[in-house]
Formats: sequence, structure tokens, C-alpha cells
Amino acid sequence: MDTLKRIIASITIFALMGMLAPVSVAQALTADELQAQIVALQATLLELTQQLATIQGTTTPATTFTGCAIASFTRNLAVRSTGDDVKCLQVILNSNADTKVAETGAGSPGNETTYFGAKTKAGVVKFQEKYADTILASYGLTTGTGFVGVTTRAKLNELLDIVVPTTPTTPTTTTTTSTTTTGLTVALASNSPIAGTVVAGQAIADLARFTFTGNNTVTSLKLKRIGVSEDATLSNVYLYDGNTRITDTATVSNGVLTFANASGLFTVNGDKTISVKSDIATGSTGQTVGVALMAATDIVPTVSGNFPINGNTMTVATANLATVVVGTVLPSSNTTVNAGTMNYTVFSAPLTIGVRSINLSNVALKLIGSVTTDALANVKLYINGVQAGTATTIDANGNVAFDLSAAPVVIQSGSATLEVRADVVKGSSRNFSLSLQNVADLVVVDSNYNVNIAATGIPATTATVSVKAGSVAVSLDPTFSVTTVTGGIANAPLAKYSFKAYGEDVKISYLDITPSRNLDNVAL
Repeated sequence: MDTLKRIIASITIFALMGMLAPVSVAQALTADELQAQIVALQATLLELTQQLATIQGTTTPATTFTGCAIASFTRNLAVRSTGDDVKCLQVILNSNADTKVAETGAGSPGNETTYFGAKTKAGVVKFQEKYADTILASYGLTTGTGFVGVTTRAKLNELLDIVVPTTPTTPTTTTTTSTTTTGLTVALASNSPIAGTVVAGQAIADLARFTFTGNNTVTSLKLKRIGVSEDATLSNVYLYDGNTRITDTATVSNGVLTFANASGLFTVNGDKTISVKSDIATGSTGQTVGVALMAATDIVPTVSGNFPINGNTMTVATANLATVVVGTVLPSSNTTVNAGTMNYTVFSAPLTIGVRSINLSNVALKLIGSVTTDALANVKLYINGVQAGTATTIDANGNVAFDLSAAPVVIQSGSATLEVRADVVKGSSRNFSLSLQNVADLVVVDSNYNVNIAATGIPATTATVSVKAGSVAVSLDPTFSVTTVTGGIANAPLAKYSFKAYGEDVKISYLDITPSRNLDNVAL
């Protein structure tokens, strides 16, 4: 290894000597010949440097971009970002004519800067659209946003072709405490968010993910706020199982937030990854935020693991996000509905969208009242009168969810109406209302920055709707066909009817049928 180091040093010295050689020597070579020698020396130096890195177990890019002073992109970037990673971004964009930042001047090839401006954003948009399958497809987008987020960074790092070491040069030593139990173990999830940027005013920002292994039910979980921030910075904190919110909001008090449910927060049967997401308060720019599991006893039942288990910290940035305001929902006063009413509007909310368009990816409503959860059927979501989704079921807790994440609905700035319609099939003499209870229940994404927006005007709840007494609808059964009946035959079918009860179970105790001819021995 020392020999390899000496070879690298020698080549470097020779390269410098070549560049500093007397003018009379240099004149013997043409400019093109001299440049070719320099390129060849640089290539040899790069190859030997990579061999040395492999031996030492260090990380180095296998593919280099002249001007890149970073090993990988580790944070999100947007307009007004500054740093060496911005310069490297411009270098990569300028390496392809399709994504070039500028032809001349600042940002052009060889003149890359450390500032993320409008030209850089335009280049990022072209880059995202060039690699739309890997960058935009997972968000259901076809047009670039100009925001360098998770998928864009992944593609940039792929182009850098980062070499991951198999053996570290120096082992890292971390002082931890470990508690052994027979139930569950917990660790930071492999897909937990890396250190990056969140935006003041952002909703349900992804802070950390923890993987639980074993077989048991967790009934209580306590987290610690980490970073340089205030309790109020994490204005609402939630636990998620995948895309499903499994808790109501918890607030931070003295740096600690606690989730508890005697019947169980979540059940682990093998491996389960739980995400911690939070609304980020406005006015918190410049702070750093994160969460950590500090001790085994902060979870019930007690788990084993190496504590503390810290998620990465996020820096709070400022951005001019789109705005969403939920107005007064309808029905706004108590009303009644006949059992059996089809396609009835059970929730309607006016939305006011400002700054730019948004993408609606999830809506979650709560069914409240004395009706059973099967009182409403065929529940559908409409945006400006156009159907956008269908709720498959209303769960045992009354949650009505519309998952549009596979194909988010684009809503332009201005006014829009979010409406839910359903068939009222049960619930006579009972009542119900529907509610958007938390900011996290309306997931709207800024079309430019690709971050969730905290809508205002929530909670938003309808007035009470009372279901009137049950009813019965009678119709000729479509399977019955009119036939010619021959006189004198027995047990001839004359008619067939369908009965459907709405609102409640109905008993038919009397049926009066008027025939058009004299009949004998009529049976039902």
C-alpha cells in the first residue's frame, strides 16, 4: 500500500513538473498534445486513487465530474439553497446538453456556482423529466418540479456512481445501553429518512422510521425531541403504519411526546416499520428537528435494542408554499334524510387554493354519531363534481379513507369543492356527521416543492344528519319474463317482485295483490 502511495505521489509530481517545464520544452509540443498528456496523467492518477481507496475501504466516486467536491447528495435542494452540493448539481446538469444550466456566464460549464437559482431550477426540471420513470413516476407526476428531493437525489447519486466500502478504515465506537427482553426488539429502519430539509408550514414531514421485530402489541411509546428547536416546532406529531395514520396527534411537552392506547397502538407479527411524522410550525426557519427512542422502558411492553436510537435531524427551511383553506362545510345545520336515499351528499367543503396548484393524494374522514358503520354504502369522493375516488369500506372505528396517492388529483389555484356522496342504507332513528379531524387527514402536496401543505380550517365537521324511519322499495324482478299461460294448468307463475328495505329491517305482514282475471288457489 505504501508503494502505491509513492506511485501516486510520483505521478502527481511528474504532472506538475510537466506543467511547470521551461517554455523551450513546452514549445516542442503542440497545445493539443500537451493537453492529451495531462488528460492521460489525470486518468492514471484517478485509477490509482480508486485502487488505494478500495484497499483502505474509503468511499470515492468511480465516476468523477470535474468541480464536484462532494461524495454524494445528502440533503434536499431548492431555490435559494447554497453549498458545494449545489455546485456539483450544476456540474452534473451541465454534463448533458439536455439539462444544461446555461450556455454562458454564471452556471455555464466551467462557471458553476454554489447558488441554486432560477436557471438551476429549470435545469433540474429538465433532468427530472429526462429520468421521469425513476424520479417522477412514484409521485404520479410527468412534469418536473425543480425541487431536488429523495428520488432526484437518488438519481444524482447513481450518476456519481458512489462506491460503498465493504470494510471501514477505522471502526466507530458508540456508547450504548442495551436491555434484553423476551418480547420485541427495535432498531432504526433501513429506510429511515436521511438528514435533510423540511419546510416551515409543511404538514406530516417524515422524521424517522423504527422497525419492530417479534410478536406482541405495543400499547405505549414515548419519543424525545432532538435537535436545536422548540417544542412548538413539532406542532402535531403522528404515528403511521405505511400510508395509514394509526394515532391522533400528540403534542410535545418538555421535549417529550407520548402515544398511548390501552387496546394497542399497533401489533407486531414479524417485522413492522412505524413512521413518525409531524406538522412543522411556521416561523421555525433555521431550527433543526428530529426524534429519538431514548430507552427500552419508553415502550410498553419493554423492548430490547441499542439505545438511544436517534433519527436524523432535519433543518427547517423557508419556502413560499401553496396555501389551502377549508371553508364552512355542508350540511352546516342539522337536517334529516330518508333511509334509502341514494347518492346523498354527506360532506361538502369549499377549498381555496393560493399561490399555485396542488396535488390531492389522501382524504380521511371520521364517521361520528349513533349509526353503525355499515349505515353508509357506495361512498365516493368528488372534486368539482367529478368522481376522484371510492372508499372501499368504513372501518370499525368509523374511518372513511380515500387513497389517491397512485394518481393524485391536480387542483388548480382558486376555488374548488371537495364533496363526499353515499347511499344511506341503514340507521333509522339514528344520526351521523362526518369530520376532517386533523391536518394530516387532508394530504395536499405543493406542485412546485413537492412537500405536504398544512391546510387551515381543520377540524371541519358537518352538522348532524338524522335518518328517518325505514322504507321498502318494491319493483318487478328483472329475472321474470311475461309468458302466455294456458288455461287449466296448475301452479302457473304469474309475477315476481323484489323487495329492498332501507334504514332498518322491515317485516312484511300484509300483501294485497289485485289480479286482472279471476284466479283460484293463489299462493305466495
